Amino acid sequence: MVVARMTTPNTYDNMLRKLPQKAGEPPLQVDDYVALRYYRLSKIEDANLSLRDDSTEGYGVTGPSEVGSASAEEAAKTTLSALIQLLNEHFGLDLTEGDQLTFDQYEERLVADTKLASQAKANDLQHYSEVFDQALTTVVIDQLLQDERIATKIQDEPEFRKFISQWLIERVYKRQRDAA
Repeated sequence: MVVARMTTPNTYDNMLRKLPQKAGEPPLQVDDYVALRYYRLSKIEDANLSLRDDSTEGYGVTGPSEVGSASAEEAAKTTLSALIQLLNEHFGLDLTEGDQLTFDQYEERLVADTKLASQAKANDLQHYSEVFDQALTTVVIDQLLQDERIATKIQDEPEFRKFISQWLIERVYKRQRDAA
């Protein structure tokens, strides 16, 4: 057993210097509160603490799995599902999970807006909300116009419609067959 006694002021001062302190402030003075008379250090045992032994298969430590933690994607999906449910309850709508894509598109476009991002960094939530409302209106209108352009193009251009139809038919057919 190794025993070390620390009764010298130098050791005490060395320990105090290791405590965190803010820049420009004097070192912490704990003399009135703490009296360090001695410090005892004892060796209990020598042991090999390796996590893997090459001579034994299957020996080792693995991380947790399926401990109830959700991925960020699952959390976002749950949040959107909750939004759809709230909208249906409060506004009497009949939105489905397919409608979540619309809100997801709004969010992605708003997050990608660099001007809005700089406003978020420079303002509190109350002042940011004024700028956000304007940006949301712009995004909703832009998305509506984009969706209208696509719908018009599908109806007016037979070649575009054929391409979209061929792309969708295989996906829809497979999903409907798999569901049956």
